[in-house]
Amino acid sequence: MMHDVIRIPVTGRYRLLCRDDGEQVVPVKVISHEDYNPLSRSPKRFLSKLLSRKP
Repeated sequence: MMHDVIRIPVTGRYRLLCRDDGEQVVPVKVISHEDYNPLSRSPKRFLSKLLSRKP
């Protein structure tokens, strides 16, 4: 099952990645803008691996 990804800008340089598991929004990781850019270009592979981890 593919989780919905929620990206929340924290500051101009950081984003909070969360996953929506259907019942709640779970914070996963805070990443910098520089680290986020490659994810936004090829999100499926990296985000599915990142979001499959249990916090």
